[in-house]
Amino acid sequence: IPGRLTASVTNRNDCAGRLWQGERMTSIEIWLRLIHTGSLCGDGMLEAAARLHKQKNIDASAVRDAGLSAKQAERFFAPDEGELERSLVWLEQPGNHLLTATHPLYPPLLRAIPDYPGALFVKGNPETLNAAQLAVVGSRAPSWYGERWGKILCEQLSQSGFTITSGLACGIDGVAHNAALSVKGRSVAVLGNGLFSIYPRRHQALAMR
Repeated sequence: IPGRLTASVTNRNDCAGRLWQGERMTSIEIWLRLIHTGSLCGDGMLEAAARLHKQKNIDASAVRDAGLSAKQAERFFAPDEGELERSLVWLEQPGNHLLTATHPLYPPLLRAIPDYPGALFVKGNPETLNAAQLAVVGSRAPSWYGERWGKILCEQLSQSGFTITSGLACGIDGVAHNAALSVKGRSVAVLGNGLFSIYPRRHQALAMR
């Protein structure tokens, strides 16, 4: 986890979008800025991060040598200040992690796809990501029959040692998560909208479990 390998940021306002080219960045700043370019992933993001981490001071030349386009470089040096600040604050909270694709706990099957995310925001125990998982998806408005058997299936799979993975959406997603947790199993929720806010709101309590 990059933030644990570098000095902590003592003044977040100094790095939240106001950093001048040529100033020193922490490891976590580099990763957040690469993420906020919005168009880097896979090996390209890892290669850029590796090159930037070798630089004592990062300027336009260093970013260009790392393989970023002119547009990406612009976003790297001038990210959305609010988003960067929220990310830094979020990462300071207990149990919140930035898991890069170079970390041993990064899911190996996810790393196997061509455009894998260069880093994941993880809330909870990141070791769960390496457990044997079974993804469950289904209707957001299931019938009573589908909900009943979805619950039974996920309970049995969870009791057999599988981690139940779904998307925290209404319907079968919620059924799957609840079923796993009801038998003291493990569950992973993959959210495309980030972790700053839980959607749907009705599943906020479920997410906290």
